[in-house]
Parts: sequence; C-alpha cells; structure tokens
Amino acid sequence: MALTSIKSTKNLYYFDRVKRHRWRDEHDQSMVELVDLVVQSGMTIGEIQERILDMSDNQVHISYSTIANWLDGKTRRPQNFTLNWVWAAVGYARKWERY
Repeated sequence: MALTSIKSTKNLYYFDRVKRHRWRDEHDQSMVELVDLVVQSGMTIGEIQERILDMSDNQVHISYSTIANWLDGKTRRPQNFTLNWVWAAVGYARKWERY
C-alpha cells in the first residue's frame, strides 16, 4: 500500500494540478483591499473611469475590462500604476509606513 501512495504523489500531473490550484487562490493583497474599497464606495466602473480621466486631464485611461477583471477575481497581480489611479479615483491614497 505504501508503494501506491508514493507512486501517486510522484505523479507530475498531480503536482502541476496542486500548484495551479494554489496559484489561482493567491491574489495581490493591495488589489484585494482596493476591490473592497471599490465595492464599499458604490461607484460603477464607468464612474471610476470618468474620475480617473478628470483627475489626469484625460491622460490616463484604464479599461473597463481591467477593473472588471479585478472585481471578478480574474487578475492576480495588477500593475502598481493602475492600482494607484483607481485608489485615487475612489478617494484614497496609498501610504508606505515603516513597521
């Protein structure tokens, strides 16, 4: 019986499947916090886009699908630039603190 369990754990497909499952559950903590703030704000994605355009004098455009993918959990590692603009649009600023 010990041999069968060793064989099954050494199966590369098994390890790959476990690795993908763990990777899927890992999201950037900053994005998770931002998604909570977006939901709490009650703003629509279109309103966030408009606010970003107003704040940047029409220089920065973040696509609808980018923000929608965050809210749906499809994005794991968003770009810092995008996070900062959406944070500002929702009314918050990121602050680095020494701990």
